[in-house]
Amino acid sequence: MPFDPHPLIGTWKSLTSELVESVSTALEAYRRDSPPSAPSLAKVRTTWRPVPDALDQIEETVVQLGEDILAVSSNIDLTADARARRIDTLGDVAMTALKTATSDIQARAKTMLGLARDAVYPQRPQPEDALQEARLSGLKTDLKMALDPLEGQAAIDRIKELLARALTNGDQLSAWLLASSDWPSDYLRARDIGPYLMTLAPEIDRTIEDATPDAEAAVALYRTLSHPRDGLPRLDTLFNICLAQVFDTVKTWRPSTTYPTPPSRAMSRPTATDPTLGRAQPPRTDSTMSTMTF
Repeated sequence: MPFDPHPLIGTWKSLTSELVESVSTALEAYRRDSPPSAPSLAKVRTTWRPVPDALDQIEETVVQLGEDILAVSSNIDLTADARARRIDTLGDVAMTALKTATSDIQARAKTMLGLARDAVYPQRPQPEDALQEARLSGLKTDLKMALDPLEGQAAIDRIKELLARALTNGDQLSAWLLASSDWPSDYLRARDIGPYLMTLAPEIDRTIEDATPDAEAAVALYRTLSHPRDGLPRLDTLFNICLAQVFDTVKTWRPSTTYPTPPSRAMSRPTATDPTLGRAQPPRTDSTMSTMTF
């Protein structure tokens, strides 16, 4: 039976498998369904490729720590102080490995989100000089005049109309200001209509899709990658909460006086159809998910 001092290891396995499946499926769908004129986003796929195996290695590191603690705790030739020192050393080595792995994965996630976003949202024209700043100031004044008389959803609808016009007319600076900068959200908060911010992002996405049909697949990919529950931002919760609890549980675990035989590993995930994208999601059970709620 595999070393498993706490069901949190099973929860970690299930949650990371869900994330791998979600991201891998979205990347494969984009590769398969995007039109030839759409950005290839090959670098996003390349950046993601090592992540599933890295998540496997994190799991392996935790399992190995548990096995090593079991071996040290079961060694009757060591004093209690010697066992404690060895276990502390094992924990420090494992923690260093986990920090290295999670930092690399988070850096890759940040790169992926940046690349996917740049493929969807208008980029700021260059150069960013005094002349452009003067034009931006004039644009913001004009936008305030257009939006100030409007309330709530009417303001969102007007932003959509102005963005669609900018995209259609090739007005890159106006499109960047309305779709990619912080100005629309800052404006809504300043007018105390912040609750409508929840509708602003998806409305902007739909406007971009309508005005630039070739961007539809890229928008769908970015939505998945940036989704707080199903996308890459979930890594923060997985690492800072779930993995932290798994590590603490394993490090403080001690065997009973009847020592079990050191286990063999049985933790690998099934192989996906496309080996470049990761692993398929194992069956999800209520008992696994009831262990921990995020």
